[in-house]
Amino acid sequence: MMKTLCRTLLAAGTLALLGPAPGLAAAPAKRSLQVGAAGGGAAAKAAAPQTPVLSGARAEALASLLEDGALAVQVLLTLPEGVPGGFAVDVAGFGSLKDVRVRTLGKSGADLPFTARRLKGAALIEWSREPGDEAFPFDVSYTLGHALTAGEEADLLTWGVISPAQTRGFADVIAILRCRTLKATVLGGAEGTALKPAASGVTMVAERLPAGTPLRLMVSVPKGAARPGFGLVKFMKTTGGSILMFLLPLAAFLALLAAYLLRGMDPVPEGSEWHEGGQELAPEVAGTVADEYVDSRDLAAAALDMAKDGYLELEYAPGSDGNAGSLSVRPSKPFEGLAPHRKALAELLTSPDGAAGPGEGARVLDAVYAETAAQGFFRKDPSVERKTYTVAGTALLSAAILCLAAGAAPVRFFLGAVAGFALPFFMARRALASKCTAARAALGFGAVVALGFGLVLVQPFIGEGGVSWLAKVGVGLMFSSFFFFAFASAMPQRTVKGSAEKAAVLGSRLGIEMFIPPPDEERRDAEFQKGLPFAVIFRVRTDWVRRFCAAGAKVPAWWKRRGDGKPAAGLSEVQTEFVASLDLLTAKIEDFMPAGTGG
Repeated sequence: MMKTLCRTLLAAGTLALLGPAPGLAAAPAKRSLQVGAAGGGAAAKAAAPQTPVLSGARAEALASLLEDGALAVQVLLTLPEGVPGGFAVDVAGFGSLKDVRVRTLGKSGADLPFTARRLKGAALIEWSREPGDEAFPFDVSYTLGHALTAGEEADLLTWGVISPAQTRGFADVIAILRCRTLKATVLGGAEGTALKPAASGVTMVAERLPAGTPLRLMVSVPKGAARPGFGLVKFMKTTGGSILMFLLPLAAFLALLAAYLLRGMDPVPEGSEWHEGGQELAPEVAGTVADEYVDSRDLAAAALDMAKDGYLELEYAPGSDGNAGSLSVRPSKPFEGLAPHRKALAELLTSPDGAAGPGEGARVLDAVYAETAAQGFFRKDPSVERKTYTVAGTALLSAAILCLAAGAAPVRFFLGAVAGFALPFFMARRALASKCTAARAALGFGAVVALGFGLVLVQPFIGEGGVSWLAKVGVGLMFSSFFFFAFASAMPQRTVKGSAEKAAVLGSRLGIEMFIPPPDEERRDAEFQKGLPFAVIFRVRTDWVRRFCAAGAKVPAWWKRRGDGKPAAGLSEVQTEFVASLDLLTAKIEDFMPAGTGG
C-alpha cells in the first residue's frame, strides 16, 4: 500500500501545479471517509466486463465544486501509441455538459478539434492524434452543471470519474475532488482502491480498471457549501422529464374525459321531451343525427329522395364483354327550391365526370353538418367540434416532434417514439373501425408488434441521463396528442332534441326491417320510394328491394335502363340491375368525398 500512497501524493502534487479551479469551497469540515464498491465489492468485480487493462494508459482527474453548484473537471490522459484519442464523460444526473476543451500538454498550438456524441448516460469525446504526441498527456476539461442533489441534512454529489461507456481500460486512475466533504464513498470495480483526505477534499487512487467498469466518487457536502441556483433545471434533468413523460398523457386523458362528460355526453330526454323526436326529417339529416357522421350512404339516400321528388333521374347501363355497368345521373327539373346542401349535391352528381373533386364533396358534407346543427340537433356543428380536437392533437404532435429534435434525441429513440408508439395507435384505431374480421386481426397483431418494437428501441434511453428532459417531454406530448385524436370522434354532443330524434331514428329501423308491402298498388309504389332512402341508410336496401319485388312493385319513373325502348313494368324484371345501380350511386358519391368519409 506504500506504493499506492506515494502515487497518491505524487498525483496530488502534479495536479496542484495546474492551479486551483475557480470558485473552490472553503476548507473542509469534519469528515467521515469510507471506501465501498457498487453492489458489494466482489459482486461488482464479477459483473464488470473483464477486458484486459490497457498497459501504459493512465488517467489523472481533478474536479472542483464551484460556488454555483457546477463541477469543473480536468482530466490528464496518458495514452499509448496507436490508441485513438477518446474519453467518455459520465453525465448521468447532471444538468448540462459545457466548456469542453481538448489540448495536448507540452506542445504549442490551439485546442484540438473534437467530436462529442451522446450515449446512454454518457458523452463520448473523440479527437484525432498526431504523430509524435505519445510523450505528452492530453488535457480534457469540461464543466458539469447542477451537480448537487439536495438532501435534508446534507447535499449529495456523485462524480463519475470513469464512465462505464469507456471502451479502454486504465492501468491506474488518480482522482482528486476539491470540496467540503462530510463523507466520501468509492463506487466501482477496480482491483485496488485507496481513498485519502487531501487539501480541501479527497484523493482516490484505483489500480487496474478494466474497460466498461465504472469508477465513481460519492460525497456528501454541507448544505449551503454551494449555491445550486435555479433548481428546476436540475430537477427536470434528473426527475422532472421522466415524471412529465407520464404525467402529461395522464393529465390530457383526465382533462379530455372531463370535457367529454361535461360537453360530449348526450343528455337524456325526460318526460314530455320525448315527443320532439319522430318528426319528418330528410334521410341524410336523420342518418347524421343517428351516428353523428355524414357518409356516402347518407348522401346516396338524399339523392334517391331527390329523385323521388322529381329532381334527378338515374340511368343504368348494363355491362358487356365482362365490363361492369355504369350509372348516369341527370337533372329532371331545375334545382331551385332545394336546401343548399341538396342543391350542391345534385349539381355534383349531374356534373361531367372528373369535374368535381374532393374539395366540392367536403363542402357538401360541411353543409349537411351545418344543417343538423341549425335544426337544433347538436350543441355545435359536429365537423367543427371534431376538427377542433384534431387540430389541437396535431399541434401537440408537432410540438412533440420539435421537443424531440431540440432535445437532441438519438435517431433510435426518435424512431422508437414516433414509429413504435404512433404507428400502433393508429393501427389499433383503424382495426376498431374495420368491418373485416381478418383486417381487424391483422391490424391488431401489427399494432402489438409495432408497440413491442418501439419499447425495444426506446427502453435503453428511458433511464436517468439517457436522453435530455426536453426529449422526454416530447414523448409525453406525443402520447397526449393521441388522446386528442381518439376523443375527437366522440366529442360532438347532441341536444335534448337530438337525443330524442336519435332514439326515434334508430327505432324506425325495426319498422323498415319488418315492413310488409301493402296490397294497394299505388300505395305500395309510394311506400317503396319513400322507404328506399332509409333502407339505404340502415344497410337493408337489398332486402327492401327483394320484398317489394315479391309484392309486384313497379320500377320508379326516375329509374331507366339504357337501351330499353320503354321502362320495365315490374321491378322484379330488373331487380339485379336496380340494386347494382344503388351500389354505383354510392360509389359515385364516394369519388368526390374526402378520404375516410365513405361507407
